[in-house]
Amino acid sequence: MRKVKTLKKVNQVFDLLGIKEVGKKCQHKRGNYVYELPFKSCYASGSTAPIKFAVYTTGYVRRVEGAYTCYQINKQCKEPVYFKDYKWNKEQTKQVWTGKYRQWLTTKRILIDNHEDRMVYLCNYILKNFYGKGSLVYKIGEWTRKQMKKNHGIMMEQWNKEKIKETNIWCRNDLKPKDDVQVIINGHRYNLK
Repeated sequence: MRKVKTLKKVNQVFDLLGIKEVGKKCQHKRGNYVYELPFKSCYASGSTAPIKFAVYTTGYVRRVEGAYTCYQINKQCKEPVYFKDYKWNKEQTKQVWTGKYRQWLTTKRILIDNHEDRMVYLCNYILKNFYGKGSLVYKIGEWTRKQMKKNHGIMMEQWNKEKIKETNIWCRNDLKPKDDVQVIINGHRYNLK
């Protein structure tokens, strides 16, 4: 698959695939844009959510779905962070610097400097992960989604009934498990009650 390299090609690909810009005016004033794919994510419960991506002036490109899911798709690199190494004194009352530093590797996102590069990166990411060879995008019709919702509801009802049965069983005194203590002395087993 060829990669998109210019903003003009990005706009052509987005028009061809039906990817819409759905950002708000206040986002546009800050230079941030949100794009929505023409299909939705479908979950096991049968519920769906639009697939959206956001491009920020800070250099981040993120996938955003609803209020609870927002993750970065920028490339990442490992970056070392150094901090002082301390150890306790003999009385264990104070920490003393040993004169050495420790290194810790953190994951850092590589920010994309200009708008055109962010758009090209987003377009290539969408093409690779949603339209490319080996992508896991399946077309699910309305009937299939309704069946998933119905089956999810039935499964939840059964699960709730089983949980209620389990709690009711332990409420009856005659069905409570009895303590069974056994002691083995010199190879002989003794039951204690």
